[in-house]
Amino acid sequence: QRLPFIDLIRGITIIEMISYHFLWDLVYLYNADIPWYKSHGAYIWQQSICWTFILLAGFSWHLGKKHMKRGLVVVLSFRSLPP
Repeated sequence: QRLPFIDLIRGITIIEMISYHFLWDLVYLYNADIPWYKSHGAYIWQQSICWTFILLAGFSWHLGKKHMKRGLVVVLSFRSLPP
C-alpha cells in the first residue's frame, strides 16, 4: 500500500536534488557565474534536500519487511562495484 503524501514529498525532493546538481554542474564544471549558489541560502537548500531524504528513509523503514536481507543486498552490491 502506497502513501501518496510520502511519494509526493519524495518526488519533490528528487526534483530539487536534480536542480541542485544541475546548478552544481553549471558552477563547477562550466564556470557559470551564479553567486547565489555559493550563498548561505543555497547551503540551507542543499541541507534541506539531504535531511528530507534521511527523514523519509527513517520514516519508511518500518513500512518495509526483511530489513536484514535488504541491508545485506545493498552492502554486498557495493562490494562488487569496481574501484
